[in-house]
Amino acid sequence: MSDNASLYRTLISTSRFLADFSHPEPHLALANHQALLHLWGQLSPTRRCRLLLVASWAARDTQAARGTFHEDRFAHELIDAARKWTADNEGGSLDQFCDGLHPAFFACTWLTSETNNNLSLTVFLSLAVLLSAGDNNGAVVNSGDFVWLRHTDGRHVLDSEGSPVNFEITSVDTLAAGTWYLLATDHPAGHEIFSGWYPRHRVTRPREEMRQRQNTAAGAPSGDAA
Repeated sequence: MSDNASLYRTLISTSRFLADFSHPEPHLALANHQALLHLWGQLSPTRRCRLLLVASWAARDTQAARGTFHEDRFAHELIDAARKWTADNEGGSLDQFCDGLHPAFFACTWLTSETNNNLSLTVFLSLAVLLSAGDNNGAVVNSGDFVWLRHTDGRHVLDSEGSPVNFEITSVDTLAAGTWYLLATDHPAGHEIFSGWYPRHRVTRPREEMRQRQNTAAGAPSGDAA
Protein backbone atom coordinates (compact mmCIF):
# COMPACT_ATOMS: atom_id res chain seq x y z
CA MET A 1 0.00 0.00 0.00
CA SER A 2 1.38 3.43 -0.94
CA ASP A 3 1.87 6.14 1.65
CA ASN A 4 -0.96 8.19 0.15
CA ALA A 5 -3.30 5.20 0.25
CA SER A 6 -2.42 4.69 3.92
CA LEU A 7 -3.15 8.35 4.66
CA TYR A 8 -6.43 8.01 2.78
CA ARG A 9 -7.45 5.15 5.06
CA THR A 10 -6.55 7.31 8.06
CA LEU A 11 -8.77 10.07 6.66
CA ILE A 12 -11.73 7.74 6.10
CA SER A 13 -11.38 6.37 9.64
CA THR A 14 -11.41 9.94 10.95
CA SER A 15 -14.48 10.84 8.92
CA ARG A 16 -16.37 7.79 10.19
CA PHE A 17 -15.51 8.72 13.77
CA LEU A 18 -16.73 12.27 13.21
CA ALA A 19 -19.96 10.95 11.68
CA ASP A 20 -20.78 9.24 14.99
CA PHE A 21 -19.51 12.06 17.21
CA SER A 22 -22.57 13.56 18.92
CA HIS A 23 -21.64 17.22 18.66
CA PRO A 24 -23.06 19.86 16.30
CA GLU A 25 -19.55 20.95 15.30
CA PRO A 26 -17.33 17.91 15.91
CA HIS A 27 -14.30 19.28 14.07
CA LEU A 28 -14.21 22.34 16.35
CA ALA A 29 -14.63 20.26 19.48
CA LEU A 30 -11.75 17.96 18.53
CA ALA A 31 -9.53 20.76 17.24
CA ASN A 32 -9.48 22.19 20.77
CA HIS A 33 -8.45 18.88 22.29
CA GLN A 34 -4.94 19.41 23.64
CA ALA A 35 -3.81 15.80 23.19
CA LEU A 36 -4.89 15.81 19.54
CA LEU A 37 -3.23 19.19 18.97
CA HIS A 38 -0.04 17.79 20.45
CA LEU A 39 -0.14 14.71 18.22
CA TRP A 40 -0.82 16.86 15.14
CA GLY A 41 2.10 19.09 16.08
CA GLN A 42 4.40 16.06 16.34
CA LEU A 43 3.86 15.30 12.67
CA SER A 44 6.33 16.87 10.30
CA PRO A 45 5.08 19.79 8.16
CA THR A 46 5.49 17.53 5.11
CA ARG A 47 3.28 14.87 6.68
CA ARG A 48 0.60 17.39 7.68
CA CYS A 49 0.70 18.86 4.18
CA ARG A 50 0.24 15.41 2.66
CA LEU A 51 -2.73 14.69 4.93
CA LEU A 52 -4.39 17.94 3.85
CA LEU A 53 -3.78 17.15 0.19
CA VAL A 54 -5.27 13.67 0.58
CA ALA A 55 -8.30 15.18 2.37
CA SER A 56 -8.74 17.81 -0.36
CA TRP A 57 -8.62 15.15 -3.04
CA ALA A 58 -11.08 12.88 -1.22
CA ALA A 59 -13.53 15.73 -0.57
CA ARG A 60 -13.44 17.17 -4.09
CA ASP A 61 -16.92 15.83 -4.91
CA THR A 62 -18.58 17.15 -1.76
CA GLN A 63 -20.71 20.28 -1.66
CA ALA A 64 -18.66 22.66 0.50
CA ALA A 65 -19.93 26.16 1.22
CA ARG A 66 -17.48 29.03 1.61
CA GLY A 67 -18.75 29.93 5.09
CA THR A 68 -17.51 32.72 7.32
CA PHE A 69 -14.77 31.07 9.39
CA HIS A 70 -11.16 30.48 8.39
CA GLU A 71 -11.51 26.69 8.31
CA ASP A 72 -14.65 26.96 6.16
CA ARG A 73 -12.93 29.20 3.62
CA PHE A 74 -9.78 27.10 3.46
CA ALA A 75 -11.75 23.86 3.09
CA HIS A 76 -13.75 25.47 0.28
CA GLU A 77 -10.63 26.75 -1.49
CA LEU A 78 -8.79 23.44 -1.20
CA ILE A 79 -11.75 21.52 -2.60
CA ASP A 80 -12.07 24.00 -5.47
CA ALA A 81 -8.36 23.64 -6.20
CA ALA A 82 -8.62 19.84 -6.19
CA ARG A 83 -11.59 19.98 -8.57
CA LYS A 84 -9.71 22.28 -10.95
CA TRP A 85 -6.65 20.04 -10.90
CA THR A 86 -8.84 17.02 -11.66
CA ALA A 87 -10.51 18.84 -14.55
CA ASP A 88 -7.14 19.93 -15.96
CA ASN A 89 -5.52 16.51 -15.49
CA GLU A 90 -8.06 13.99 -16.76
CA GLY A 91 -7.26 10.55 -15.41
CA GLY A 92 -4.86 12.00 -12.83
CA SER A 93 -4.31 9.92 -9.70
CA LEU A 94 -4.12 10.75 -6.00
CA ASP A 95 -0.35 10.19 -6.06
CA GLN A 96 0.07 12.61 -8.96
CA PHE A 97 -2.07 15.19 -7.17
CA CYS A 98 -0.07 14.89 -3.94
CA ASP A 99 3.28 15.05 -5.74
CA GLY A 100 2.44 17.97 -8.05
CA LEU A 101 3.01 21.71 -7.75
CA HIS A 102 -0.36 23.48 -7.90
CA PRO A 103 -2.47 25.93 -5.84
CA ALA A 104 -3.68 23.24 -3.41
CA PHE A 105 -0.09 22.19 -2.70
CA PHE A 106 1.02 25.76 -2.02
CA ALA A 107 -2.01 26.41 0.20
CA CYS A 108 -1.37 23.23 2.20
CA THR A 109 2.31 24.11 2.53
CA TRP A 110 1.39 27.50 4.00
CA LEU A 111 -1.24 25.96 6.28
CA THR A 112 1.20 23.47 7.73
CA SER A 113 3.79 26.01 8.82
CA GLU A 114 4.41 25.98 12.56
CA THR A 115 2.45 29.19 13.15
CA ASN A 116 -0.68 27.65 11.57
CA ASN A 117 -0.63 24.38 13.50
CA ASN A 118 -4.09 24.81 15.06
CA LEU A 119 -5.67 26.11 11.85
CA SER A 120 -4.31 23.28 9.71
CA LEU A 121 -5.74 20.68 12.12
CA THR A 122 -9.15 22.37 12.05
CA VAL A 123 -9.12 22.49 8.24
CA PHE A 124 -8.20 18.79 8.08
CA LEU A 125 -11.05 17.92 10.46
CA SER A 126 -13.42 20.16 8.47
CA LEU A 127 -12.63 18.20 5.32
CA ALA A 128 -13.11 14.94 7.23
CA VAL A 129 -16.54 16.16 8.41
CA LEU A 130 -17.54 16.73 4.79
CA LEU A 131 -16.54 13.16 4.01
CA SER A 132 -18.56 11.90 6.98
CA ALA A 133 -21.65 12.44 4.82
CA GLY A 134 -20.65 9.24 3.02
CA ASP A 135 -21.49 5.62 3.65
CA ASN A 136 -19.00 2.99 4.81
CA ASN A 137 -17.13 3.26 1.51
CA GLY A 138 -16.85 7.03 1.69
CA ALA A 139 -19.55 7.65 -0.96
CA VAL A 140 -21.54 10.84 -0.60
CA VAL A 141 -25.16 10.51 0.54
CA ASN A 142 -27.36 12.32 -1.98
CA SER A 143 -30.91 13.57 -2.27
CA GLY A 144 -33.18 10.66 -3.14
CA ASP A 145 -31.21 8.14 -1.04
CA PHE A 146 -32.98 6.21 1.71
CA VAL A 147 -31.57 6.29 5.24
CA TRP A 148 -32.49 5.35 8.79
CA LEU A 149 -32.85 7.95 11.53
CA ARG A 150 -31.45 7.69 15.04
CA HIS A 151 -33.01 9.07 18.20
CA THR A 152 -30.73 11.24 20.31
CA ASP A 153 -29.87 8.16 22.42
CA GLY A 154 -28.67 6.28 19.32
CA ARG A 155 -31.70 4.01 18.82
CA HIS A 156 -33.21 3.86 15.35
CA VAL A 157 -36.76 5.08 14.74
CA LEU A 158 -38.73 1.84 14.38
CA ASP A 159 -42.16 0.93 13.07
CA SER A 160 -44.69 -1.17 14.98
CA GLU A 161 -43.03 -4.37 13.73
CA GLY A 162 -39.64 -3.34 15.09
CA SER A 163 -38.04 -2.52 11.72
CA PRO A 164 -36.24 0.78 11.06
CA VAL A 165 -38.37 3.34 9.24
CA ASN A 166 -36.96 4.31 5.85
CA PHE A 167 -36.58 8.05 5.37
CA GLU A 168 -35.84 9.68 2.03
CA ILE A 169 -33.32 12.51 1.83
CA THR A 170 -35.13 15.31 0.01
CA SER A 171 -32.46 18.00 0.42
CA VAL A 172 -28.85 18.31 1.60
CA ASP A 173 -27.14 21.31 3.18
CA THR A 174 -23.39 20.81 3.55
CA LEU A 175 -21.01 23.19 5.32
CA ALA A 176 -17.53 22.71 6.71
CA ALA A 177 -19.20 22.51 10.12
CA GLY A 178 -21.22 19.48 9.02
CA THR A 179 -23.88 18.10 6.72
CA TRP A 180 -27.62 18.33 7.40
CA TYR A 181 -30.33 16.28 5.69
CA LEU A 182 -34.00 17.06 5.16
CA LEU A 183 -35.83 13.77 5.74
CA ALA A 184 -39.32 12.63 4.75
CA THR A 185 -41.08 9.27 4.87
CA ASP A 186 -44.25 7.66 3.50
CA HIS A 187 -44.98 6.34 6.98
CA PRO A 188 -47.85 8.62 8.14
CA ALA A 189 -46.95 8.82 11.84
CA GLY A 190 -43.24 8.87 11.12
CA HIS A 191 -43.64 11.72 8.66
CA GLU A 192 -45.74 13.78 11.06
CA ILE A 193 -43.41 13.31 14.01
CA PHE A 194 -39.93 13.02 12.54
CA SER A 195 -39.76 14.70 9.12
CA GLY A 196 -37.33 17.62 9.19
CA TRP A 197 -33.63 18.52 9.18
CA TYR A 198 -31.08 16.29 10.92
CA PRO A 199 -27.26 16.37 11.27
CA ARG A 200 -25.03 13.60 9.93
CA HIS A 201 -24.63 11.74 13.22
CA ARG A 202 -28.41 11.15 13.39
CA VAL A 203 -28.50 9.44 9.97
CA THR A 204 -27.27 5.95 9.04
CA ARG A 205 -27.21 4.12 5.71
CA PRO A 206 -29.35 0.95 5.54
CA ARG A 207 -27.66 -2.35 4.79
CA GLU A 208 -27.43 -2.96 1.06
CA GLU A 209 -30.34 -5.40 0.99
CA MET A 210 -32.53 -2.88 2.86
CA ARG A 211 -31.64 0.18 0.85
CA GLN A 212 -34.44 -0.20 -1.69
CA ARG A 213 -37.11 -1.28 0.79
CA GLN A 214 -39.97 1.19 1.13
CA ASN A 215 -41.57 1.46 4.53
CA THR A 216 -45.19 0.33 4.30
CA ALA A 217 -45.88 -0.47 7.95
CA ALA A 218 -49.16 0.91 9.25
CA GLY A 219 -48.18 1.14 12.93
CA ALA A 220 -46.64 4.17 14.64
CA PRO A 221 -42.84 4.35 14.98
CA SER A 222 -41.51 3.27 18.33
CA GLY A 223 -39.46 5.32 20.78
CA ASP A 224 -40.28 9.04 20.78
CA ALA A 225 -43.37 8.44 18.67
CA ALA A 226 -44.84 5.71 20.83
